[in-house]
Formats: sequence, C-alpha cells, structure tokens
Amino acid sequence: MKYIFSILLVITASNSQSRIGDFQSISSFAHVRSALFFDNLLFGISQSGLISLNTVDGSFETVSIDNGLSYLGLTHIHKDVEDNLWIGSKKAIQVWDPQKKVLINKFQLDIEDLSGFINYKNFIYAAVKINGLWGILEFRYVDEKVYFRDFYQRSDLENILKISHFDNNVFLLSSNGLISGNPFQNHISAWSNPVNLNNETPIDIHQSKESLYILSSNSIYRFTIERTLETIKDNYDFSKMKGIMASNGDIFTFSDTSIFQILDGDVSPIYSDQNLQINSIIKGDNYLWTATSFGFGRLNNNTYNSFIYNQPIINNPDAIEIYNNTLIMVNKQGISIDGWTNYITSKPPRSISNKFQISSIPYNFGEKISKSLILEDLLFLSLNSSQTAGIVSLDINNQFSIVSKYFTYIDQDTTNLKFNVGDMVFDRQNNLWAISLDNLSYPLSVFSKNQTIHLSDRLPKNNIIDGSKSIVVDNYNRIWMSSFSGLLMYNYSGDVLNPNNEEWVNVPIIDGINRRALNYKVSSDNTLWIITSYGLIYKKLRAQADQPVTETGPLTSSGSINPYFQNIPFDQSSRIYFDPSGNLWVTSNNEGIFVLDTQNEYWPSSNGINSSNSKLLSNNISDIKFSSEDGLVFISTDLGVSKLKIPFKSEIKKTNTITIFPSPFVIPSNRPMVIDGVPQRSSIQIMSLNGNKIKTLSPSNMNGYQATWNGMDDHGAYVGSGIYLVLIINKKHNTSSIEKIAVIKN
Repeated sequence: MKYIFSILLVITASNSQSRIGDFQSISSFAHVRSALFFDNLLFGISQSGLISLNTVDGSFETVSIDNGLSYLGLTHIHKDVEDNLWIGSKKAIQVWDPQKKVLINKFQLDIEDLSGFINYKNFIYAAVKINGLWGILEFRYVDEKVYFRDFYQRSDLENILKISHFDNNVFLLSSNGLISGNPFQNHISAWSNPVNLNNETPIDIHQSKESLYILSSNSIYRFTIERTLETIKDNYDFSKMKGIMASNGDIFTFSDTSIFQILDGDVSPIYSDQNLQINSIIKGDNYLWTATSFGFGRLNNNTYNSFIYNQPIINNPDAIEIYNNTLIMVNKQGISIDGWTNYITSKPPRSISNKFQISSIPYNFGEKISKSLILEDLLFLSLNSSQTAGIVSLDINNQFSIVSKYFTYIDQDTTNLKFNVGDMVFDRQNNLWAISLDNLSYPLSVFSKNQTIHLSDRLPKNNIIDGSKSIVVDNYNRIWMSSFSGLLMYNYSGDVLNPNNEEWVNVPIIDGINRRALNYKVSSDNTLWIITSYGLIYKKLRAQADQPVTETGPLTSSGSINPYFQNIPFDQSSRIYFDPSGNLWVTSNNEGIFVLDTQNEYWPSSNGINSSNSKLLSNNISDIKFSSEDGLVFISTDLGVSKLKIPFKSEIKKTNTITIFPSPFVIPSNRPMVIDGVPQRSSIQIMSLNGNKIKTLSPSNMNGYQATWNGMDDHGAYVGSGIYLVLIINKKHNTSSIEKIAVIKN
C-alpha cells in the first residue's frame, strides 16, 4: 500500500505543521468530577484528563492523552505521601508527578470500576472492582518507585462506594454498610461494621483529623478515636445529599445543586444554583472550593466565584460538522462551535466566569441527535425523543436560531408527541427525507417547498419500513431504505409531491439468504456499501429501476460472498463514511474504525485505528467528518473529538502552498523533516545553493501530500550545516517550486 501511517507520532502545534498520523484531542475539561488542593494549586479531574488551577494567578493547565496520560474517562484523584497524584478510572490507575509533569506509572490490572484511594503508612490502597468482585488493591513505595502488591477481594460486596482511613483502620462504605479493618492484621473478608447506625443508610464518610464523619439518610455522626459515636444532627432528611466534608470543626454537606453548613444543630443552606451540578467540595486556603459541571468554584462568605477557561461545554457530541473550516459539535446539551462559543438548551449557572463564552437557546433537542447535515448556511438536526420537532434547521450565522421545524406526524401537537427521527437525507432536488423510529403509521416523510408528504399510503402492500436503519440517495436520485426483509428502493420522476411516476423495488441483501442491513451508504461511483453482522459488502448500481443492482460482492473464486471485515463486531451503531479520496471508513462496536481504500486494501492495516494502537480518545464513536482541504478527519467519541492528519485530501494542483518543518532542521534526528503540500506524482530534489544535487527523494519518502527527508545525501551520509534548496516539480499540473531550508548538524 502506498500510504504510510504511524501511530507513534505526537501532536504538533498547528495543522500546517502536523505530520500525517498526528492526533490532537479536542475535549472539554468543564465538568470536573473531583478535586484536591495543595501548594496553592487546585487539581481536578474530568473525563478528558487532569486540570489544575493556580489559585494565585488564576492560570490553568491541563494534561490529556496528548501530553502525558494513557487513559481517560477519569473519575477519582488522590495525593499520596510523595505528593504524586493517583488518577483513577474504570479502566486503569495512573500515577502522575505534578512537579516533573510526567506519568511515572500506570496499572491496568483488569480494573472494571474504581471508587477511591487512601494513604496508609507507606502504602496506597484503592477500592476497585476486578473480574466482577470488589476489594482493595495494595501498592507500596520502595526506593521512590511504586509497586503493585496484591488484590484483596470480598465476594459478598455488591459495591464499594468510598474508601477512607481512620485510626489505623481502613473504612469502606459498601453495599454491606460501613465495614472496617486493619489490612496489616486481617483480610478484608474478616472486616466488620464498627458502628450501629440504627438501620440508617450511610451515604458518605469523611475523615478529618481525629474524627470520622458519617452522613446517613437521617443523621450526621462523628466517630472518635475512642470508638464512640456522637450524633451531630438527627431526624433530618439527608437522603438527597451526595456527600459530607469537615475541616477545622466546620461541617458541610452538599446535594446536586446546593451546599449546606451544619451550625448549632441547624442545617443552613449557604449556596444553591439549580443550573449547576456540584460533584465535590473541599477546603483549601481558607476557602470552600467546588468541583462542578462548570469548572471550579470558590465560596467565601456566601459569595461564589466561578473559575473556568473558555472551552467547549460539549465533550461527547452526538454529531459534528465542519463549516467554513470550523468545527461544530452538537448533542442534547446544546452546541459548541470552535472558537469557542457555546449555546446550551438549559440556563447557565448564575455565577459563571466571563471568560467562558456561553448563552442559552430557548428549545431542547430531546434525548439524542441522530444526525446532522449542512445545507447552505443552515444546520439541520434530526432528533430523538424530542417534543420540539422531528427535524430542526438552525441559522449558523444567527446564533443558531430556529429557521424551520419539520414534523414527522400529521398531528403536530408537540405537547402529546415525541418525535424520533432515525435518519435524514437530502435528495438531488434538495427535498428533505426523514425516516422515523417506532412510527409504523408515518415511517417515511419528505419535506419539499414548505409542504410535507407522509408516504405511508404510497407504500406497496406487505412492505414495512424499518425506521431504525439508514435512508440514502444514489446517483440516480433513488431513495434507499430498509424493510424487514432486505432493502427497499423508491424511484420517482417529476415533483415528489405529485410525481409523474413512482416505483418501489425490493432488493435482497444477499440473494437466497436472509440478511439484514445494519447501515449503508452510496459512494461517488454509485456503489451501495452495506454493513451486515457478517461484515461489509457492496452492490454496484445501474440506472435500470426494476433491476438496479448489477453486482454484489466481494466474491470468492467460487462465487460466494466474502465480506470485508468479517471478524469485526458491527451493530446498529456502526456507520459508513467516505473521505475526500473516496476511501471507506466504517465504525464498529467499541473496536474503533476500519478503513478500506479505493484499491480495496486496508488502511493503515487490518487492525484499523483504535484507542489501543493510537491516540484515538475512545472506541465509542458517534460521528466522523472530513476537512478535505486540510487532510484532516474529525472523529467524535464519548470522550471528545480526535483530530487526525491523514494522507487523503482534495487534489493539490499547485506548489505555492508548500511548507517545510521543522526549521531549522537539526540532524541527526529521530523525526525527519517534512515537506507538506506536495502535489501527487511530484519529483523532489535536495540541492546545494550552487545547484548541485544532494538527494533525490524516492516514492518511499512520499506519504500522500507529504514528503520526508532524513538529512542524508544519496550516499547515506549526513549533510553538513548550511542552507539547502528543495526543488519540487510536478509535470501533471505544470508547476514547480524552489524552497530554502536551514540545516544544523550536531
């Protein structure tokens, strides 16, 4: 295969200086899950990575998979006795040195869930679930290195909600209530309940100096070193509280949206905001700090200050679009547009930093956006479980105000209906087609000239449209959809509202075999590509309406169907996309992306692109879009958007956009110099200033529109320091360019 893909390359500063194979993450750190405070730094974790706030100068730093971390989807953070940060997720544990800003260790250990860490002497314990069983992992520092020692499990625990350390014992808040024990003396299976809470349900525990505070559904208790249980507050409904925190004798509890202080036996609200989700509270530098859905917050004398930098609010887009080289991300929460400007379907918090660009839009998108399309300057969104409409069009240049609503029921009383549009497409006359989920009465709708037609009365008998599948248009303007027995093609002539002729044709997935399509899409050469549970197949189409398929493949030598990607677990969520060069990209069920190029070869290999072999944020992919001018693919996941430089883009016809980096080029180097923006089938020579040829780059030095040079001449020796010329000649487009480069030899 002529294209080369490297998963080892790291992100560079900009698109113009990124190498093919480079990843960049576009993520939101706004939703902070938990936090800790030390040395005037407030550290928090979000699903996207580690975030720190310098509370003196207000500056932020973030650490993601791009610059140090190996796993995302983070849930817990902890500081050990060496001042290193332990970062937990449902996949792994990572140990981060905040001074050197390096990852010093990581432990996967088949972790399925994690609920916290504690320091215990020179040990660190983590409450985790492994192979279906909850218990505690034990780690130890030896000579400043961290070592995993053992996993102690307990089979009767359905969960461990929190782990804490008090008076030489480890305390676990679990499905069995509160249990504790000394890990140096007893196995976790022998630990028992140290207190009697009178059948109250414990919610949270918090250790502060010589006390362990216990929050239950009805009371707050203080457990002392003398092993006495004192009642701080009883006969109060704490069932909606999430946690408790105590510091220097002050006791606080918090719910999803409010913070309370316990004063003289009273539960006093000190802050509340129904539009702010509070995830944790801590004390630091004499302030009460919060980790919230909108960054950090600081509460001082009932005054709340927000700390958040400008970023996307959306971190798990349902759909993405590229509009005028600008990324747009959408989900039920709202819209984030690169820059960043955010529009949310709820009200923003009362107190929000003016550095964070956010405003409210007065409508909701239901539970999910199934698809997005752009036509002219309008963004079209098809909606699931929405009472707004089945589809809405929004004016991109007017703060995403609604231009039109499209209803997939004859009855448009949105107070009693929820619209569920599974897919939509524009045909070649710009009629908008929609296919509806769970709507047998009106499964197919078309919107044209401000009118709506529901085609249920025009369907042939015994044909039921499967609204959970795709709707696509081929090059002859025929509409393809799924029935419960295969594919259904609709062909019309004239005006779709009142066609001159129309025809419905049933097309089996594979002749003589009962197969159902999971997803399908038509390529520019009029091939219908189909994902099935057995792999990827194709149907070559022709103009003849009653016999639209000329060939189904791929085939073995004996004539049997031999699908591509046969061992990949495709499902209802799998989708097909085409890049600017016509290569096919297909998403899988949590195994990443697989690419079939136009020569029917796998790119970059049969293993595809996933979070294990690349810096792809997640294998849970919701959408893919391409920037044809820049050679970029944007991959939307549940942990943000991954931007990948690929060797496929619109054809380059001139050499006036050549860029060369790094400059100067220091040799020897592990990374070659890159010549970017090279037209295909160009010849490239490195020359001295007096015109002597130093090196002719071979086809192996070309990767799409990028060429590389390692600093050596034609004889394999490094060139000396100096200024060199790069001559690019392209005979196909009759264009050439001469660029200068500086080389420094160490």
